Amino acid sequence: DGVDTTTWETSEKKNAAIMRIRIAFPSSSLTIINDLQGLDDGLFKLFCSDFLVAGEIQYPSTDEREATSSTPLRLDSNTVKPVFKFDLSSVVTAQYFDTHSSSWEPLLLQQWETSISALRAPGKHSGSKRLQTTINIDSDPCHISFSEQFLISLGAANRMWSSYSFATSEAAVVESSTAQSPRTKTTGTGPASSASSRKSERSSSLLVRKSTAANAARSFVTNLPYVVENRSGLPVSFELKGNDKDYHCEHGCSRYFRFDPPKGDGVGGERAYGQDVTKFKTLTLHVGQRSIQFQHLDAYLKLPPQTHDLGYGRQLFTSVIRKGRATCLILSSNISLYNCTASLDFKIDLERRGKTYDIGVAERKRGVASSVCARAAPSVTSEEALEGIPALGIPVSCLQNFDNCIPSIEVVESDSGEGVHSDEAGAATRTDDELKIIISPILKGASSSTGLLVQGNFVLPPIAELLEKGSEGSSMQMVEVICSMNGGDVKEKEVETVQHVESLVLRVLYRITLVGGHPCIAIFLHPRLLIENVIPLKLDLRSLSRYTFSSTSHVVAENSSNEVVHVLEPREMAESFAAGASCTACIKIGEEPSAGTATGWSESLELPLSRRFAVPLKVVLPFVGKSEDGSTNPVYKRGDIFYIMESSDLDSFLAVDEQGEKQNSAASGTEEPEEHTVEAARRLSIVAMNFAIDHTGEVLLQEAEKDGKSSSTATGKQQLIPLIASSYGSFSLPNRTHARLSLIPAPDSQFKLIRPTLDASGATLSSTFRVKDVIFCGGGVQSSAILYDNKMVSGLFAYRKFSSYGQSEIHIIPEFIIYNGTDADIEIIQQGRADLLLNKDRVAPLSMPDRGKGLNLLIRLPSIGARIDNVRLDGLGSRINVIKREGDGSPIGSMKLQTEPGHSDSRLVIKVGPVKLSGGDAEKIKEEEKAELLFSGDFFRFRATMAELQVTLNDTQRSLIHGSAYEKNRAAIESTFDVHAPEDGDTGASDSAI
Repeated sequence: DGVDTTTWETSEKKNAAIMRIRIAFPSSSLTIINDLQGLDDGLFKLFCSDFLVAGEIQYPSTDEREATSSTPLRLDSNTVKPVFKFDLSSVVTAQYFDTHSSSWEPLLLQQWETSISALRAPGKHSGSKRLQTTINIDSDPCHISFSEQFLISLGAANRMWSSYSFATSEAAVVESSTAQSPRTKTTGTGPASSASSRKSERSSSLLVRKSTAANAARSFVTNLPYVVENRSGLPVSFELKGNDKDYHCEHGCSRYFRFDPPKGDGVGGERAYGQDVTKFKTLTLHVGQRSIQFQHLDAYLKLPPQTHDLGYGRQLFTSVIRKGRATCLILSSNISLYNCTASLDFKIDLERRGKTYDIGVAERKRGVASSVCARAAPSVTSEEALEGIPALGIPVSCLQNFDNCIPSIEVVESDSGEGVHSDEAGAATRTDDELKIIISPILKGASSSTGLLVQGNFVLPPIAELLEKGSEGSSMQMVEVICSMNGGDVKEKEVETVQHVESLVLRVLYRITLVGGHPCIAIFLHPRLLIENVIPLKLDLRSLSRYTFSSTSHVVAENSSNEVVHVLEPREMAESFAAGASCTACIKIGEEPSAGTATGWSESLELPLSRRFAVPLKVVLPFVGKSEDGSTNPVYKRGDIFYIMESSDLDSFLAVDEQGEKQNSAASGTEEPEEHTVEAARRLSIVAMNFAIDHTGEVLLQEAEKDGKSSSTATGKQQLIPLIASSYGSFSLPNRTHARLSLIPAPDSQFKLIRPTLDASGATLSSTFRVKDVIFCGGGVQSSAILYDNKMVSGLFAYRKFSSYGQSEIHIIPEFIIYNGTDADIEIIQQGRADLLLNKDRVAPLSMPDRGKGLNLLIRLPSIGARIDNVRLDGLGSRINVIKREGDGSPIGSMKLQTEPGHSDSRLVIKVGPVKLSGGDAEKIKEEEKAELLFSGDFFRFRATMAELQVTLNDTQRSLIHGSAYEKNRAAIESTFDVHAPEDGDTGASDSAI
């Protein structure tokens, strides 16, 4: 390799310094954990064995150092620079903590052996005195395996650490600035004034310290890693092994806690996770006089829910899940209710055997958009998927003997949670035992005193039917509940005929599963219809239904009737609980265009509530024009075009053939829903087929005539036309200076670009083109050129890509943009154009008026009173330009100007490099030379070899609770923690009477 590696000789010169290093240890381990914001989770572990570092460094002799200590070292002086040789070898294994299985998984599937050698010595090349530094890395096969949970854990830890570091650094800056600020002057004199000044300084210092501590605390600890969530209706308490404290948890409460780590040899405890746990995290739950012990709480994370017989026909259901950042033990009865709406709370009552029980209020999730609630699919089989959706449990005492078809004795619940016998002895089997769930929406201005309460109910099937459906697997059923002034005594088949103004209809789904042979029912409350905005613009939705809700709404008065207008931001939803077969609504764009023609309200739309759209419904938002009397009148023949369709059909709708036959259909036919499917709230999406993003901020879109006639003259000259009032509206985009968005009809629609002239006296038209004429690419030099109507080059280009909303984006980009990479503002001067002031780190579009002369620019630097003379920049490449003083034209420095292919916002980009002035700071240059002194002039050689690299990503989300992930860890869990999954009739945890 050009280096004499066989004759490494140490210097025997007088006063030469030689240092030999050798570090070795047989084994070591490093465990990284995340305990920020209340977490206590492992991240990964590294094990290193047979670690060895050996090397030698030879420094120059004393005479040589003294001779060159005050002057820069010569490039050809190989005697005064240190030479060295190092070797490192190690064997590494690694594991990561998978929160999905709560266990350590191998990160490296086999031991990974690596060796690194570094050598710096004189080269063997004839006549060369330069040193050569060689680094060699040799690696055995490396097999890496991890799950997406590992990536999620690393990302969460990184974000938490960034938040904590930012808060503490900001507090430190405040403290530093306060300490350096001058003392406040006082007008008083004498000791009293001095004492007041010192007291003020102490108060200020204390305030800063409190601020620092508060910032650190807010980012460091927020909760505890374990929680018991009680929705069983019974008061419970629990205790932890090794902890004498007794924790109480009432119904509807969540109690957070932490297991104390086992004591180690030093101060504090030892942390252990997964298989490393030697001290079980034992929790004993007390319900009345019954005790339920969980020998190791973490071991129940991947076990199915379990049942525990409390006696007197009462069953307690328990499950352990990961809920947010905590491990959660959930206590519930046979029935849990979830409010999946984002707009209403519901009061829940239970009627059984002639008695009515006040269950409580099923609250909506505050601060969560309806789209989040809508994604909580009721067909899921785990509590994790329902995270963030509040749950309300039916008390165990209300469901005693719920699933027992045998004679029983009536039991009354005592204050301690223990069942006691009543005076009446129940006799026969309850064949008429039915459960009626009474639902009362909580509406503004409605109360029992005013008599405006609306109420509805539904009856659960008999127990025999529940057991039959549960034995077939997770079974989902649906019923529509009518809430009205008469208490909801309306048959389900009459839902579509109900027209009473006070009627409210919600869709109720319930899932039946068997746990230990007992039915477990989850009830989900959904709106009847969801209307989602899938357009990247704000929409206004006007509904005649009183029971349509959204996060933002306001009342407007038109035609002496108060109507509610709902504002839907992109991806937001409106929820409708309207009765009847359909609901009436109108939509319009909720933003004023920055250019182009505004549009008004659509015509009234009848949205079916029980039937599906067979084909998308075409909606025209008409252009609004002014009549002779000054009033605005909509023109329904032309305007922006939207489509309303089933959200489940959205992907197939956007992926159909671009001929657009299905999209352009104006039919609004409906079809019956498939009988074998049970869906949650019916969800409609308001979509636009395509839209254009104008990066120049200058052009508008106009729909072309069907015959595609050109507006150019017979002479071939470019024709000026008046600014057209019926051009599509162009809307400003947030966080973008020039970019604007316009909606486009179907892919086969023909349209033109309108570009205003410089004096705004008219506009020029481009040639006619369609969406599908534009190629898919990433922009830049691959973009398609747009011509004027007379086939001349317009200086505009276009490309197409799929957007995050699933539609096609047409990007209109300029031929050039210029980027200011200097540390100050610059001024761009172009003949025939207005001067452009460009701030640092900003971009601006440029055009080339005369393609024969090219793009010529003059660049001024106002901060230093200098300029760069006229330079042509339309060709690819870089050039160094002289910076001249504006007064006398003398050169004072240089600047690099580079033209290169653009990306998403231009075809080409001109980059203005930093300013380099002559006569720099000599001291700064000297310091830079010293920083590069050690290896300056060296030859560098780097070589890395790896026999094999294999990376495997394990998708843990593909397996359900009873899937491969559980089966894989089941044997280890059962043998290690002495627990087992319950069979039918088995409670799974130890029950003992105290």
